[in-house]
Amino acid sequence: MTGSRGARLLRRACCIAIAAAAALTAGATAAQAHAFLVSSDPADGSVLAIAPTQLTLRVSEAVVLPATRVTLTDHEQHAVTLGAPTANEAAAEEDPAPEPQAGSAPLVPAPSVAEEPPMTLVVPVLGPMAKGSYRITVDTLSADDMHRTTAVVVFGVGERVVAAGRTEPPVPLDQALLRWLALLGLAAALGHLLFDRLADWSPAVQGAVRRTRRPVVGILLAAALACAALPLVQAMGSAVPVGTLLAGSYGLRVALRALGLVVLAVAVARPAGRGARVNGGLAVAGLLATATGTALLGHAGVPPVGPVRLISDIVHVVATATWLGGVAMVAVLAWAMRRGWVGSTQVRPVVRRFAAPATACVVAMVVSGLVLASSSVASVDAVLLTTYGRTLLLKVGLVGLAALLGWRHFRWARHHTGGRPPWTTVVEAGLLGGSLAMAALLSSGQPATTPELSSASDVVASVAVDTTAADLAEHVVVQPNRPGSNIAVVQVLDSLRPVPPRPTSVRVEWRDGRNRVTVGDAEPLPGDQWSLPVRFESPGTTHLRIVVMRPGLPDAVSSASWVVGGAASPPATVVSRAPVAALLRVLSAVLAALALLAALTLLIRRRHARPTIAPPPETHLEASGPPLEHEELGRVERDRVSV
Repeated sequence: MTGSRGARLLRRACCIAIAAAAALTAGATAAQAHAFLVSSDPADGSVLAIAPTQLTLRVSEAVVLPATRVTLTDHEQHAVTLGAPTANEAAAEEDPAPEPQAGSAPLVPAPSVAEEPPMTLVVPVLGPMAKGSYRITVDTLSADDMHRTTAVVVFGVGERVVAAGRTEPPVPLDQALLRWLALLGLAAALGHLLFDRLADWSPAVQGAVRRTRRPVVGILLAAALACAALPLVQAMGSAVPVGTLLAGSYGLRVALRALGLVVLAVAVARPAGRGARVNGGLAVAGLLATATGTALLGHAGVPPVGPVRLISDIVHVVATATWLGGVAMVAVLAWAMRRGWVGSTQVRPVVRRFAAPATACVVAMVVSGLVLASSSVASVDAVLLTTYGRTLLLKVGLVGLAALLGWRHFRWARHHTGGRPPWTTVVEAGLLGGSLAMAALLSSGQPATTPELSSASDVVASVAVDTTAADLAEHVVVQPNRPGSNIAVVQVLDSLRPVPPRPTSVRVEWRDGRNRVTVGDAEPLPGDQWSLPVRFESPGTTHLRIVVMRPGLPDAVSSASWVVGGAASPPATVVSRAPVAALLRVLSAVLAALALLAALTLLIRRRHARPTIAPPPETHLEASGPPLEHEELGRVERDRVSV
């Protein structure tokens, strides 16, 4: 019985590893997690020549506009009057791009929808702004996971300033506590249901497990209440009506997790003798609803929902909760042994049976955790310098200590013949409970993926660009390449021989960060060069379009991206700011493959190690007559012994 159950558990572990490896090889794109400020106009640390007429804030996700607060103050903390924030659609209607002239190519194309951030906030500046430094403070609420987001931007008008740098919103401890209670309820249910199956051969141990039915049901109902209280706490912290928060998909996700916990409570409360299939169906339905709702209420639920991250989050939640619930039940059995309800010889086989699912949970936790970290941590510096990264390191340390204690407890169950389980089972359960608390803090905080934490988002000011159009080669230089007045020089060279007619005019068009197009006509210089004054309002990326007109030939049109200098320099590197997402995904795929190989090897060894019971050999005596009967065999044997 034990061998067949262990084989089934190992096969399930193989299925988990296969699913994880298949998910990792899929080309799905992970969604962003937690809204954060991607960029701004004016940019942090920038110096403007003139005061801006509006503030443009680009965030990584959709936010709740009624909960958005934007303030602008000068160096003396005097507030500048601002208008109400609006979404990017309003900004596009206020200042539409001009239509291209007849016979010319379209203007510089705007970035595609896929390249645009999910939401751009535009805040009109209504009050006067004199020369000096200014500070923008943004406080908003993510529309998908209802997480609080804050940001600070410092810029100057005709005056150099020091950039504010990275800001990290504080973790709401009340929300993290409610999320932790929900995870504890799931762990209590999974531990009870698992040990009720593992102890089915021992009525005494199964009776001790079923004594925990009422406490587990109480924990599950308290967890469901915590789920229902989470949006209430979020609404009170954001001054937004609860109905507004629950009106969209967020309310459905909250209801899904709360309903899953209630279904699990019903599955635990039902007597085992009444419809085993019904109880199993309720348990599976409750588990799927709770785990999926938990994942969707975290960072994996940000649209578009990436299947890789969503599946990894579900596997991670289930594996961690199962491990914690199982260890808690081992501690309960140790207490039952102290009360004299069960003996050591009855508990040790159950603990040995728990080794297989516990190992599968550890493997699933590591593989899925690496996948989740690939979309939550941008670099090594992001782990070391952010609250999110340090919390993640603490969680990894707690899980590592719990794994070491779990190995010690497995050795006790395998080699010791008596005595109660070690008292460190309570310590292991406490460590895993702490890891669940860290998980609740991580799901309530902002992931370490803001642009300044990775070198992939570093933007270097352009020095020169080379473009081609038809038979022309163009070399563009803008000096001094700062916000304000600049001089652009365009050198136009022709590759055809004989040389076509000289250009009669050169027109340059550029698009600023607010999607507005400015057109200028260049003046000819000696040789093949043309120049014109260019005015940039803020640092960052702009798009240049160069139109060269020649008599008797069609217009030669080329375009290129140009990065205006003057933004804050990238932060200093402590260890490494290189992106680690690809490395973590490859490492998780390798570990999943190794786990699968180890499980298959163990299955093959167990199958070959099963003893084959041969039939007993028949006893024949050398005689010429018929075989002797049993009585005659006994008499012959007694005579032989007496002789």
